[in-house]
Amino acid sequence: MKLEIKKGVFFKSLNAIRENKKLLLYIVIIDVLFLAALFVLGQVFNAISRIISMQQIYTLLLLAVFYYLALLFIYSFFKYIVLSFLKSAFGKNKIDFNRIGKFYFLNIIIFVILFLVFFLLSLLAASIKQGIAPYASLLILLLFSVFAYAFVNISHVFFSEGKGLAKSLQLGAKYLGKFSKYYGVYLTIMFAFAIIVLLFGIFGNLLKITLFQDYNSLLKYGDAYTIIFVHAFLIILYLAILFNRYYFYNIAREKLLK
Repeated sequence: MKLEIKKGVFFKSLNAIRENKKLLLYIVIIDVLFLAALFVLGQVFNAISRIISMQQIYTLLLLAVFYYLALLFIYSFFKYIVLSFLKSAFGKNKIDFNRIGKFYFLNIIIFVILFLVFFLLSLLAASIKQGIAPYASLLILLLFSVFAYAFVNISHVFFSEGKGLAKSLQLGAKYLGKFSKYYGVYLTIMFAFAIIVLLFGIFGNLLKITLFQDYNSLLKYGDAYTIIFVHAFLIILYLAILFNRYYFYNIAREKLLK
């Protein structure tokens, strides 16, 4: 029984991380570079937008299109590298940039599809009665996020494994209904949130009976607590997402590609 559990996708993903620590470090570095590139992109387009007058509507729209195309290119470039590293974690592979143009085009199509779906869902949410609208909108947004995350990652894995652009999109949509195959990635995210709630629930209660006993103490230490909480939240969530990259890639290989 123990042997069968260790042969499962979850433990295979853990072993892939443990046995390829350098690849894990490279992926983290790529993520840092990705964030840096996003920051530079934002600064460049902010500087350009200040030059353009608000009356130049068509110019602003064109700038917005170029911004999202540049954003998608940066995302595609770094995600392509990450996928190559993930593929190397489960077998022999070398980074080959010959298909990066097609991968960029794949992400443009995915973005358009998700944008249209989100637009239609927004119209649906707007038609719901006012009393339940906030709850219905939240539910719609949650379901959209769950299936958008799956669609993007499944399509990317199939493309990384050599499938064509159209085939990757087709299989990405086809396997959305196979939720029982990949629900584990969402359990990882839920587990991360549970850790955050438990950790800061205990930590917060301890602070209430120690540092935050009066209003002056709250003013003095409240900002520091907020900074610690935000950074810890982001780190724990990032670690869950980082593991899910291996986990989702392995799930797609083990359960969907066969």
